[in-house]
Parts: sequence; C-alpha cells; structure tokens
Amino acid sequence: MEKISLKERFSYGLGDLACNLMFQLITAYLMFFYTDVAGIGLGAISLIMLVARVVDAVTDPMMGVVIDKTHTKWGKARPYVLWMAVPFGIISASMFLVPNFGGTGKFIYALITYILFCIVYTALNIPYSTMLSCMTDDVSDRLSFNMFKSLGASLGGFIVMGATLTLVGMIGQGDQKKGFFGTVVLYAAVGIILLMICFKNTRERIIPETEKDSVAGAIKVAVKNKYWLLLCGITF
Repeated sequence: MEKISLKERFSYGLGDLACNLMFQLITAYLMFFYTDVAGIGLGAISLIMLVARVVDAVTDPMMGVVIDKTHTKWGKARPYVLWMAVPFGIISASMFLVPNFGGTGKFIYALITYILFCIVYTALNIPYSTMLSCMTDDVSDRLSFNMFKSLGASLGGFIVMGATLTLVGMIGQGDQKKGFFGTVVLYAAVGIILLMICFKNTRERIIPETEKDSVAGAIKVAVKNKYWLLLCGITF
C-alpha cells in the first residue's frame, strides 16, 4: 500500500482553509455588508437568500452527477479544485463591491453575484470533499485527511473572525466599502494560492465504481426514507 505523505495531508487541509476564508466571511459579514455598507433592504436580502437556497437544492445533486461523468488524467473530482480556484476568488470579491446603481440595481447585482457564488462554491467544495474517497481507501488515512481538513476549516474561521475588521479598518481608513473590498481581494488571492497548492500536492488513487442508478431512481429511494425526510424538515 502506498504511504501517504504528511505534505499531501497538509495540502489537502489547505483546500478547506481556502474555502472557509470565504464561507466564514460571508456567514459572518455579508448580511452586515448588504445592509450597512451597500444599503440594501432586509426584505430584498431575504429574497436573495431564498432564491440562493433554491438554486443550491438544484445544483448540489447536479454536481454529483457531473463528477460521476468526469474522466481526466487528474481524476474525477480533483480537477475542479484547479478549474474553480480563480472563478471562486473573482466571484467572492465581486460580492463585496458596491456598484453605483440605484436601489433596484444594487439588489439585482447582489442577487446575481450571490447566486454565482453559490454555484461556484458548489462546483468547488463538493468535488473537494469527494476527493477524499478517491485519494485512499485506508480508514486511518481517511481519518488523518479529515483531521487536516477540519484543522483547515477551523483556521479559516479563526482568521476571518480575528482579522477581518482589523483589515477592513487598515485598508479602508474609514471607508468601509474600500476596506471590505480590499480585505476580500486579499482573502481571495490567498485562497486561490492555497487551492493551487491543494491541487498540486494531492493525487487520486482510487477509481470509484460508477453506479448505474438514475438520478430519478435515487430521488424515489430518498423520498421513501422517513429519517432523511425528517432531517430535511429539521434543517429547513
């Protein structure tokens, strides 16, 4: 059995650090940015979030199908870490721009950029998580990879909560629009680099067997699972 290096484990964890720099930033500060910096009303923001969740409900299972049908020299899931790195950074930064539009224009811009972020994040994060099953079939190695993944996610949250407002103040010098945009550009640039490292230093070794069941068949099975339905209800 091939020995997995510490370098590869560490590099895999950097992927979740990159993802969580943006995910945690959006979770903690996007609502504040929309209301207090961009000047978008709460009702409009609620609509944006609702539409985005509907989009997620469609794109998440679709991405699973896309991964199943992907066959490249780099593997099935790992290529998306490379392909989505730059779009992920650009779309993330674009969400924290305040265009010189009216109220309706700002709402439309926020809606489009947030939905694009959800799509790109799905196209990056689902393959990133799926990579693990393709990298090794050893239980202890998978646990080790997951540990580094969790450490990367926690570090991303720690950086965002500890440094963001300080960076906004330093970069913006009293201008929150400039400060938030500059901070996100910095996070995005770091995230792109981390994702490139993650792609470069990892490798898919396992070729998973593609299931022949259709998406429609999988949905029929799912809706008959009362525990899955209960979990969906609680999550909603």
